[in-house]
Amino acid sequence: MMGQVARGAGELVGQALPLDAITPDEPPEAPAESWPVPAPSRCATLDEACALADQVGLGSHEDTVLAACRWSLRLSPSDDAHAPPRVSDSSSVVEIDLTWVAALGESGLLPDGGVLRLYPISAPEWAPSPETLGGSPALAGDHQLEVAPELVLPRAWSDAVGRLALDTDELEAWEALRHRLAELQSTVTFDAATEPTALHRLLGYPEERRGDMPLVCEMLAHGVELGDEPAAAHPRAREFEAGAARWLLLAQLSADSRLGWSWGADDARLYLWMHEADLSARRFENVRVFRQ
Repeated sequence: MMGQVARGAGELVGQALPLDAITPDEPPEAPAESWPVPAPSRCATLDEACALADQVGLGSHEDTVLAACRWSLRLSPSDDAHAPPRVSDSSSVVEIDLTWVAALGESGLLPDGGVLRLYPISAPEWAPSPETLGGSPALAGDHQLEVAPELVLPRAWSDAVGRLALDTDELEAWEALRHRLAELQSTVTFDAATEPTALHRLLGYPEERRGDMPLVCEMLAHGVELGDEPAAAHPRAREFEAGAARWLLLAQLSADSRLGWSWGADDARLYLWMHEADLSARRFENVRVFRQ
């Protein structure tokens, strides 16, 4: 079993679900059309992020901005992608050649070679070098995925920023910084779009509207029962805030009509999280998955 799935976006966050709830027994309706977010044309530097922070009035928080910046790898279907057959439980959704990832930038705790395979209802698998994808950086079924590095920041209301104790004006400036950082890389933030967005990434921060997935992961890992209320409202939430910072986004996969992906709702996404110790030790069986 692959961790637990937590409901989101109007459902019970933290409620454990069977993993086969991600992929219903009956084939879902064809995914609705989703707006592809432009892939970044280049990756911003930390110096550029600091310069933007100064422009929006966060120059005194330069160290905070630097600490919050994360490198991410955007995965985008080629322009000629069309919907393949619906994935089966035994076939991988995405295969990623980690040699390419290491060559493109700061891959963090990921292995620097081999192939990482992500599955719909089972734990990711890592096949060490010398296995490759025959020259392709990433594949989704029969379709090649283009890869592009991106520097990202979390949203202002996320747990990561909430711990910084910024005032109201600084939080508004933080959001302006996120948007400007995306524009510098010739892309946009998902919350700037007016239509459902198909956005897939490895590492970085998730595109979601609650901001508490790391805290949910940490609390579930310690056996805390989460009911109807958000994790932050739980009476023991403060005990786990420090530990929540050690949970990292492994991957985010959106519903995408170009790839035939649907996770139960037109704009649903799958989010795969791992504790930094598990990721470093290659214990991919300890992944936790959210559908939101």
